[in-house]
Amino acid sequence: MDVVRGINKGNPKFLDVSRVEVMEIADSEHKDEEKVDSESSDEETGKTFVTLRRCKVLTIQNYDLPWKGNDASD
Repeated sequence: MDVVRGINKGNPKFLDVSRVEVMEIADSEHKDEEKVDSESSDEETGKTFVTLRRCKVLTIQNYDLPWKGNDASD
């Protein structure tokens, strides 16, 4: 998922975005089972673990349908 921060100041054909990518989704039964002791395994049931990758600032080429920003005038 991209969150557009705005048009790149150095090149208007590019955008500055913040990006979050989902790398892995796993149920608790598939995530490090040997590390969970018998007492806490009941508490872990039903949990889902999500591994994310985040880029705070990333410069990308503008989308095929170009992002132009907010056209609303005050």
